[in-house]
Amino acid sequence: MRATGTEDKREDRPEMFYPFLVKNNTVSTITDEEFSQIYNKDLEVFNDDFIQKLKEKYENLGYNFILPIADKQWGRWRWGYSIKNKARLQTDIIVSQSKNGISLYKKQRPELDDLPTKKPKTIFYKPEYSSGNGTEQMKNLFGEKAFKNPKPEELIQDFITITTNESDIVLDYHLGSGTTAAVAHKMNRQYIGIEQMDYIETLAVERLKKVIDGEQGGISKAVNWQGGGEFVYAELAPFNETAKQQILACEDSDGIKTLFEGLCERYFLKYNVSVNEFSQIIQEPEFQSLALDEQKQMVLEMLDLNQMYVSLSEMDDEQFAGCLNDDDKALSREFYQSAKNQAEKKDGE
Repeated sequence: MRATGTEDKREDRPEMFYPFLVKNNTVSTITDEEFSQIYNKDLEVFNDDFIQKLKEKYENLGYNFILPIADKQWGRWRWGYSIKNKARLQTDIIVSQSKNGISLYKKQRPELDDLPTKKPKTIFYKPEYSSGNGTEQMKNLFGEKAFKNPKPEELIQDFITITTNESDIVLDYHLGSGTTAAVAHKMNRQYIGIEQMDYIETLAVERLKKVIDGEQGGISKAVNWQGGGEFVYAELAPFNETAKQQILACEDSDGIKTLFEGLCERYFLKYNVSVNEFSQIIQEPEFQSLALDEQKQMVLEMLDLNQMYVSLSEMDDEQFAGCLNDDDKALSREFYQSAKNQAEKKDGE
């Protein structure tokens, strides 16, 4: 029960310095009036003479008078002196007696109004954590093996329980089958899921729709999931990504040569690309003799990978005309402004 680490002295948190009284393995503490005399808030000093008198009083009554002391230094408890914590003394503290005296420990068990205090083990192992269980959950949702080795909802539930509170934001930047988003939704967390593969539309998005409809697989019954909620699905506005797809779609060398002229005028190329030199190369027999995939790869390597998508700050530039319509731009501004406002509000709390 004694605090450790930084700010573990009684001067750091005066309201957390007071005695525990132990008698017959039952824990209690002093009265409110006695607590008020331990520390003078105006002078910011402890009344050690009064503490000594309290010690003598309660020891004469048969109590063990326990203060948070370590290495002969005054410390503090992890709990402050409050009505709520006084009520927990007899239910949430374990008394351990040894030849070195009495030690007090907080019970490591879940509470109804707080995050579970059960310590996670170094190795996570439960039968429910198997990838086979995750595969079965996906089959129940989509009627087939839709994703290779999906994580089961029970595993993600335990991760989220340990690391977050309700309404916290959970980020998964490799969303895959959408397990993280589905579990976060059922557990009343906000979430951001990012995926670069096209299957996001057929897996994660469709899975979240089923969650909103109240599907009862995975952890649904454990958390009494009844459906509801909403999510926003959006894609980055492509720029050089469009050029990439056009290159991959070319069916012959003539298509590549025709496309190359437009690439130079429309899209961002790497700074060290010599357009004139490459214009000659694609006309030469050596280039024409290459396999079509090799020709495509040579052209792809010219694209500036830092310009694959349109950024918010540049979406009104003439260079990106036609990439987003007015509705897309309005939604983008509203989305990012809302996120900025939330961040500023949280910083101000």
